[in-house]
Amino acid sequence: MLKKKFSVNIFCLLYPQCLSQPRLKLVIIVCSAPQNFSARQEIRSIWGKESRWRKDMKKFFIIRRSSENVTDMFVYMEKVEYGNVIHYNFTDSYLL
Repeated sequence: MLKKKFSVNIFCLLYPQCLSQPRLKLVIIVCSAPQNFSARQEIRSIWGKESRWRKDMKKFFIIRRSSENVTDMFVYMEKVEYGNVIHYNFTDSYLL
């Protein structure tokens, strides 16, 4: 049976936050709504704490853009402070 190995490099090319760590072996993406800052902070303080991870592992929060400029401003500030936020323009929906 032929197994394909996913290259993290493809992901890193798409998201500049990842370029500073070209030897990543594990990338975890956590989907989050813009207003869920406290939930993201909880993840950062428990299982997502950077000190618990090896240097070749990284987690990112992918957050859709909000229709409210103030919310987007707070997400942008979070992105700058933590460096693990991908703020992207996509439709966040539970219905397909």
